[in-house]
Amino acid sequence: MGKYYYFAFVGIVAVVVLVLVFHWLNRRSDELADVTNRNNHEASSGTLVDPEILVVTLDDSLYHEPDCAWIGRESRRIPRKIAVDRGFRPCPQCINDE
Repeated sequence: MGKYYYFAFVGIVAVVVLVLVFHWLNRRSDELADVTNRNNHEASSGTLVDPEILVVTLDDSLYHEPDCAWIGRESRRIPRKIAVDRGFRPCPQCINDE
């Protein structure tokens, strides 16, 4: 009779672990979806929520506003100070730094 309790215990522990992992993965995917939706909204609305965050392209040395037409495929968002410190120059199409 003791081994049946053991198998029942192992089964319950396995179910609890699976439920916790599923919950963690579901919460994580919700967080990623929120970030993606926020980025898509910023790009589609043409407004920049944080003016200190710019987009740099990896194939040239320019930094851009997120809605700039000159942004290439390979790009990432970084703070303005880091872009300037790394030698990126303002895009003549979207940024008027005079």
